[in-house]
Amino acid sequence: MVSDAETIKAKISELAETELQTKQLVTKINKLTSDLDRKQEDISSLNKDLDWYKSKFEVLKKEVGDEERKKVSEDKISNKNSDQTDKEYGTLESYVGV
Repeated sequence: MVSDAETIKAKISELAETELQTKQLVTKINKLTSDLDRKQEDISSLNKDLDWYKSKFEVLKKEVGDEERKKVSEDKISNKNSDQTDKEYGTLESYVGV
């Protein structure tokens, strides 16, 4: 009978240790889950920031493209006017006699 009591006592002690380990694991899992949730929120926030920067980049790229097209167009007009002036009055080189 004594050995049965000791066996039962050992089993109870073993179950108590297992219960403690289980509680510790649950605590770790909850902490990791919480950390994961925070990381996912951080990633979501970074993705929103990235989307904002992408849209801003597209706007700036369009503005630069518009400016470049305007400049090229102005250069073409300027060159066309210069060519017309050269036809009418001659070039500066021909006027100076170079």
